[in-house]
Amino acid sequence: MNRLVLITASFINNPWTVVPLYGFCIWFGLKITGHHGHVPRIAWNELTFSNSYTVLKPFLWSYVAGTLIVGAFAAFISYFLFYALVVRYRKTEKS
Repeated sequence: MNRLVLITASFINNPWTVVPLYGFCIWFGLKITGHHGHVPRIAWNELTFSNSYTVLKPFLWSYVAGTLIVGAFAAFISYFLFYALVVRYRKTEKS
């Protein structure tokens, strides 16, 4: 496996960044799907495995929309950034 990809993935997808990242994606999804009011609160003390779908169902479409758009934007930016870095690395490797 490519070390650069593994290191990047471990820095982006870890417990310290997952909560703010998905929190932002849900917030963004709520804004673009028309929920312009306040962000609804999740009753964390009532959340169990058996009722998690019922409690989180109102956020499902916002979550999907937000993560798709944020992910597509991040992929677009990352492609050009990493492409430039790889080209630069290969040039220095040949010299």
